[in-house]
Amino acid sequence: MTLDQRSELARGYMLMGVFYLHVLFAMLKVVPDPMAVPAALIQVKLLAGHVSVFFFLSGMGASGLKRRSAQSVAIQSVTLLALAALSHLGGVLISAIIYGLPESWRDLFRVLVRPIVYGTGYSTFVAWFFIVLSVVRPLAWLFERNRLRFLIAVVAITLLILIGQWLHLPHNLYEWRNWPFALLFFMIGMHVPRRRQVPAWLGVGGLAASLAAAWLNGPDIMATGLCWTCNIEFLPFPMVGAQGFLPLALASEIAFLLFLLWVSQLRFIPHIPWAIQWFGRASTQFLLLHGWMIAALWPMLTNFFPFPAGVYPYLLVLILNPTAHAAAYLALKPLLNHMLAFCFGLSRWLVEMLRRLVHRTRHRK
Repeated sequence: MTLDQRSELARGYMLMGVFYLHVLFAMLKVVPDPMAVPAALIQVKLLAGHVSVFFFLSGMGASGLKRRSAQSVAIQSVTLLALAALSHLGGVLISAIIYGLPESWRDLFRVLVRPIVYGTGYSTFVAWFFIVLSVVRPLAWLFERNRLRFLIAVVAITLLILIGQWLHLPHNLYEWRNWPFALLFFMIGMHVPRRRQVPAWLGVGGLAASLAAAWLNGPDIMATGLCWTCNIEFLPFPMVGAQGFLPLALASEIAFLLFLLWVSQLRFIPHIPWAIQWFGRASTQFLLLHGWMIAALWPMLTNFFPFPAGVYPYLLVLILNPTAHAAAYLALKPLLNHMLAFCFGLSRWLVEMLRRLVHRTRHRK
């Protein structure tokens, strides 16, 4: 199996996980005491942080990034920024149609425009991923092309972040707290061997290691040591300030990638890999769609929380969630494809206009 096929399958499996875990995450947000729904809390604790594996997979699809032109890399990044804005604006519109507009025009402006300006606080749960990837791709390209310029860019970005904090701007401008981990994972993904298969012992071991690392991880692990009953409500995410113990955070994500690549090689149930690959092949459209479905359905889901005891409510969500997303995708496929094409066309036009402006400025000098 080629790396491209494994990558599509892996993205499909990750989408299944994202669809499922966002429902559980919504329940944890709503219930007064997360410990009252231990099944949901445990699943989110063990698995939610692995959403960062998407950056490994994005890097796997960018192994030839170094050979790209600066203009091509810029177009891709602006396209991702446009997708983030589209996801957010669509979420605001859907929420307004279903649940009503904010109380004042000032509130509407704040909800609509502020997240686009600051790059954080969106109406959907997926816009952040597009934002982070739009920054990570050019940084990875710069690292591969010129390490000195990469270092200069990192210093400049760090200064801008410090200035933002000094000005009391939002603490996570353009989701910068995700950048270090995302960049590392993206570059690791770029260098994953294209045809080397993951042996079963490494895949199964990767799952066990990732679950153990996620469970044991906590911000005070240096003081408490390895403790199975500490930090039960701590949710480790690979982002600055939320990663817990850094070595465990990194080990958890790398181990989970090995497990995911191994699972993506398997063909143990007929037709299942084909269906999963179908989701993975259109992962961008599904992420865009998923953000809008969250905006539309999250407030309604509170009527079903907390889930009754037992495994059946979770199995029902696991089955119905991808089914609902597949149906919505088939109904909206032309619209989603047109929107992707629009974002790409807009970014290409903007980058070309900027290139011409720079050229004219230099020519006048």
